[in-house]
Amino acid sequence: MNSTIRFELIQSTQALQKLAPHWDQLLDQSTVRTPFMRWDWVSLWWQQFHHDHQLAIGTVWDHDHQLLGLAPLVIGPGPSPARKNLRHLSFISGIGEVVSEGFDLICRPGAEALLTPLLDYVLHTLRDCWDTALFGFMEPLSPFYPILQQALDRHTHQVEETNTQFSPIIRFPHRDWATYLNQRSPSFRKKYKGLVRNSSASYQVTYHQSTSTAEATQNLDTLLQLHAQRWTTEQSLFLQPRTRAFHQQLASRWCPANRAALLVLTFDNRPVAANYAFVEGQTLWDYQGGWCLDDIDHSPAKLIMAENLRWAMAQGLTECDMLPGDLTYKAKWTAEQRTVVDLVADNPASLRIKIFQSIRAIKNTFTSIVQSPT
Repeated sequence: MNSTIRFELIQSTQALQKLAPHWDQLLDQSTVRTPFMRWDWVSLWWQQFHHDHQLAIGTVWDHDHQLLGLAPLVIGPGPSPARKNLRHLSFISGIGEVVSEGFDLICRPGAEALLTPLLDYVLHTLRDCWDTALFGFMEPLSPFYPILQQALDRHTHQVEETNTQFSPIIRFPHRDWATYLNQRSPSFRKKYKGLVRNSSASYQVTYHQSTSTAEATQNLDTLLQLHAQRWTTEQSLFLQPRTRAFHQQLASRWCPANRAALLVLTFDNRPVAANYAFVEGQTLWDYQGGWCLDDIDHSPAKLIMAENLRWAMAQGLTECDMLPGDLTYKAKWTAEQRTVVDLVADNPASLRIKIFQSIRAIKNTFTSIVQSPT
């Protein structure tokens, strides 16, 4: 191996902070970029969840101390009560109360071949530190996906693709709302214009975009209140205290910089819908929303979605990634979608995972016996 190349495993907060000036610079060059891979997201996530997780970030540097590649991993508890005692290896922010919906390896163009020895180095070094791997919301079409999959094949067993989901994509290359609307079906245009007409006839309709830290803080509180009308804290991780603290800091940074859109729709100065989205590249990433159930007849969710797209076009963006989930609602906006999967594997060196698998097999056998006809 080239002696000028250096691999390093980052396992402390102090060492992580030293990556701050390098992280986004490398990401800007990398083939795959999402808002969930930005330094702000990663560092704020670690600030909130470091007590529950261990850093395991693989880095590769050249002889000029330039960062060439990142395998941004953590080890932490599982996402369900049954798996909480298993040590999960994942991308940073891939597990926990705030879960990124799009992470990947990060690499400078031309250095892709270094990701293979980097992953081998990390997985070999950490072989006694984790039980099972969970890489969620991965896009199989990513150029880095087979590199990770093959590394897991070499160091684990039972590598599987599970939990296939679809993320709808809205395209608007003309960056003009009138052009976009004219390209939709006559039925869509008629329904949308009817909603605008009826809501305007009944209320004073206003949209409030968050352009300052104060507005971002206030509008995030409004979003959480509206979101809580549909979900409880047990049902939605978005309502958990640490999640709230994470997004309060993130929104206060990203909204004034137009890296996030936090929009509130009011009827007669009464909030009826809110939407939270991120900007990365030419894409608006539609992240979270909430609306007042009492106003469902006026479709506030559809009205605020349209305003979000209008805002995105004004920013020069060309598409909206709606992210997985609630496909019935999202299908009304587009038929195009991308596929994401969870990539999972077990560590053959882990005694815990062997015990877990044995207990699960016994439970499954017992259940089959009990449920079988006599």
